[in-house]
Amino acid sequence: MAHTTNYAIIFAAPESGLEVLEVARSLGRTTLDVGTLCGDSDVVRNGVVVDAGGKINKWAKHKPVRLPDKTDSLSDADLAGVDYGFDTGAGAGISERGGAAALASLMSAIISNGGASWNYLPPRGMNHPVQGRHEWFRLLDFDGYNRNAKPPFRVASHGTVIDEPVNGYLDSVIRATADVEIDITRMKAFVAPDAESGQMNLACVVRNAGADRIFILDNPDPFSDSDEVFIPINLRDGANYCQFIYTDIDPAEVDASGVIDVEAGEDYNFIALPDCYQVFTVSAIMGAVLMNAGWAIGGNEYFFKVQLQPDGYVGAITPKVAYTNATGEDVYVQAHASFRFREEVVLQSDSVGATAYVDPEDNLIELPSVPAGDFVGGSDFDMSELADLEVKLWWTWGTKSRYFNFATGQVVASDPGYMTISRFFTTQN
Repeated sequence: MAHTTNYAIIFAAPESGLEVLEVARSLGRTTLDVGTLCGDSDVVRNGVVVDAGGKINKWAKHKPVRLPDKTDSLSDADLAGVDYGFDTGAGAGISERGGAAALASLMSAIISNGGASWNYLPPRGMNHPVQGRHEWFRLLDFDGYNRNAKPPFRVASHGTVIDEPVNGYLDSVIRATADVEIDITRMKAFVAPDAESGQMNLACVVRNAGADRIFILDNPDPFSDSDEVFIPINLRDGANYCQFIYTDIDPAEVDASGVIDVEAGEDYNFIALPDCYQVFTVSAIMGAVLMNAGWAIGGNEYFFKVQLQPDGYVGAITPKVAYTNATGEDVYVQAHASFRFREEVVLQSDSVGATAYVDPEDNLIELPSVPAGDFVGGSDFDMSELADLEVKLWWTWGTKSRYFNFATGQVVASDPGYMTISRFFTTQN
């Protein structure tokens, strides 16, 4: 028998080869059936799984792969030729080729899979012929199997909830790992691109609110001097899906905010790195604008901007009005706002009034912002329930009141009632 302590690594001995028992112990299986072990499949008795499959470490270089009509030991070239057993076919969620649309397609697949798929395809034996051939179960495919092998790269965490205010960029860390056996750069996804492809660079793709941005690290060998690389990711409120990739896209085709030029080439390669998918959920709000709307009626323009503080209080309401018939006189104007949850709970409400001079040069009245402390019945609320928050905004000048109708975006004479503001939620950059 030939194995390391606790069967972490198993290998064929010159005098005895590789024994089925060694393979079973390394995988933590009870079955001694070669086909079941090589196929990584379950053992089922009377409809009950008594020995679960799915135990093969896909990051091990030496493991069973789908290589038809070959019965002897596999060479490194054999393993690389079948992509070390990984699914790299169309729609596999590893790579796409093209322009911005290809990147979007790859990110959609990654998000749907909960990360770049990098699915392992164990052999299926005699019952699954491929072009008239069969995917043999070869016990010697386990010669050198390392159950502790690691993916070539990793990120610090795959899911993080950020409940503190985020302002600017957050560093995401990608690390090269030890105990790596697979050279993924030998896979077809990396070597198949034609001569038009340029230097491959490390990059990070971030999707938020359906839009993809790509941040490129110009150094093609980022791990030459260190085993980790920091990439700043511009996070926004809500879910931020991040995936590290290798790409040959021309950095000149990407602007400073990570947007690919609409006229960029359509022959670039985007290859998602394994174990390098992150989701940052930003639950706190910094400088969030709940409502920043303008409307016009009777030749005049009206504006409201409602902001939230990270603790959930309304931080400021700034009302403005621009008159086209300015007289250069003082005008007294009141702005009102009220907030509530659902039907019954009024969170906070107040009005601010000011006597303002209507400047005939710019025709603008800007009322003082309403500070949070001036609200009546102020209260915290759970930011996750933001979609349930309702608001009412209106103006009063003289004896007239005019309300903002969220449904139409117009000012109306009669009170249209409350309106949920979730669909108007934007982030102040």
